[in-house]
Amino acid sequence: MKTLGKPNSDGAELILWLNQGDKKYVQKLISTLPVEDLWMLDSNPDESSIRDKLYENFGVTETINFLSKFYPSVSFKKSKEEIQTKLQLDPEAKEYDSSDVMPILFKKIKKEFKQSQIKK
Repeated sequence: MKTLGKPNSDGAELILWLNQGDKKYVQKLISTLPVEDLWMLDSNPDESSIRDKLYENFGVTETINFLSKFYPSVSFKKSKEEIQTKLQLDPEAKEYDSSDVMPILFKKIKKEFKQSQIKK
């Protein structure tokens, strides 16, 4: 059970535990859920905090549709790394703090969301 990962684009890992009399059967399963479901179930603090803020701004359905289309990996990791790199290279950002990344990331994603709505 120590090797279970969070839900991602490959599916959601889970443990099946069956007791049959004095015998126990344990098996690791992978449930291949649609990306929309993975976004709704994601419990990573970074992803879920941004997802929940988007819920407040745009509603659940629109948020899930947007995230599924533009972030099918169910992760903001690449975007966070891009922001961190920019902050580290920016001579204006003398005292870079990793806590600066999430507000910037939220603004970036919110802007992408609004732009995606305009293109509809």
